[in-house]
Amino acid sequence: MVHEQQQQQQQQQQQQQQQKAPPPPRPEEEKRLAAADYSGIVKPRWHVVRLQEESDELEAKRRELRAMVCTTTTEFAEYVDDPDVLRRFLTARENDVQKAARLLKQALEWRATRRPFVHDYRELEEEARTGKIRVAKELDRWGRPVVIFDNSVQNTKNPDANLRFLAFNLEHALRRLAAPVEKYVIFMHLEDFSLANNPSWAVTKETCAMLVCCFCECCGHIVVYGAPRIFKMVFAAVKPLVDPKTATKVIFSQQGELLDDVIGPNWRDVTGAGMDREAPRSSPGYRHRESWRSTLEDELGWRRDHGNHGPLKHELVNWPGPDPLTLDPARIFPGIVRTRVVDKQPVAVVDLPPAIDRGLSAPAPTIKSSHHEHSTTTTTTTTTKRLHFVLLVVLGALIIPLSAFLFLHSC
Repeated sequence: MVHEQQQQQQQQQQQQQQQKAPPPPRPEEEKRLAAADYSGIVKPRWHVVRLQEESDELEAKRRELRAMVCTTTTEFAEYVDDPDVLRRFLTARENDVQKAARLLKQALEWRATRRPFVHDYRELEEEARTGKIRVAKELDRWGRPVVIFDNSVQNTKNPDANLRFLAFNLEHALRRLAAPVEKYVIFMHLEDFSLANNPSWAVTKETCAMLVCCFCECCGHIVVYGAPRIFKMVFAAVKPLVDPKTATKVIFSQQGELLDDVIGPNWRDVTGAGMDREAPRSSPGYRHRESWRSTLEDELGWRRDHGNHGPLKHELVNWPGPDPLTLDPARIFPGIVRTRVVDKQPVAVVDLPPAIDRGLSAPAPTIKSSHHEHSTTTTTTTTTKRLHFVLLVVLGALIIPLSAFLFLHSC
């Protein structure tokens, strides 16, 4: 009996020592982020890196969730087998396996319908011409990709193609992530918002569902830039219904306040806000040739580094020639991809094919952003202004609260 009591005491002492022991060292990048001077707006565990640390309990819940989601096809096997994907869905539902399973099944149904892993090059390039949705070339100050929305320069009328293009950009942003960063920023240009360029309710609803279900726990901040004041008023009304952690992700900014902390001092260069337009129907700061070429180079780099495996793998169709993303791009398709030496390292550089490059060699003359021009024109009659204000109020009272609630719940 005495011997057993001594063993129990020793075990208790060992457990206490283990609890007091310092945590294992973290990677250098994670140490840098942990030591960063975060403002009150940016909290690393909510807005930059993963919310949950690895543990035996989390691993057990992963196995339970994977067992509950049985796929009959191998098409999504790499997606549902990925530990980070399972962790994100568990985190979105506060480790409730039943709720996480329902959310994951909804995401798989959406992937089976929209097939975001099939990239139609011809369709994507057409959708990308005005910069209505794009991933900024530069990362923000915390290493997060910035996904830019500007629906005022919508250039196509195919809602299915619009949604596929949105899915491509969201997955492209995830491919740009580098550990330990796991979240991107959404920047919404709303300086030129009007009912005329507002997307349909069906597109808005599916966009919210995509962000909430299919890309849960991927968004660090949502910056609403230059929006009418009614947007902020409506959000203040629905904010009590939103999870406090999620509510901190939404930032309203009229002239750039708070954006030095959220994105960085170069936030205008990153987002294009207030910058010149390449063409009348292009987003401020967007240069199609340069931006689209950079996007393709990032795609090439990801496939080269990851072998096109994992939950973000994809296939490319309608490329004007052999798929340069499959093998060594400089060898199998020299007409499109050439090798350039940067810092003594070979880098694949994309040259746009003639079929895509046609019409872009002579860019349209650069014009100033129309935001300030709109503020100086007073041709609208008082009656029209009042009608527009009433319609905005109706829109805010009926549609925007619903969209905001869907968009923010578990975003």
